[in-house]
Amino acid sequence: MTSKLNSRMIIARRSKGESQKAMAQAIGVSQVMISNIETGKRMGSPKMLAKIAKHLDKSVDYLFFEENNS
Repeated sequence: MTSKLNSRMIIARRSKGESQKAMAQAIGVSQVMISNIETGKRMGSPKMLAKIAKHLDKSVDYLFFEENNS
């Protein structure tokens, strides 16, 4: 399940043309935290994952489960 989160998070961030550092600053976490989530080393709290999803204009469901972002 986390591999879907990792890959979708990376794709969504890159499609915005955003670096890990810029995304981290926008949601108030460290770049290391974003890197750890993207590489599967950490999961992140539900609150943090909700912030990430909102920032990426995606739903949490999309990041984990859905085939399409609806």
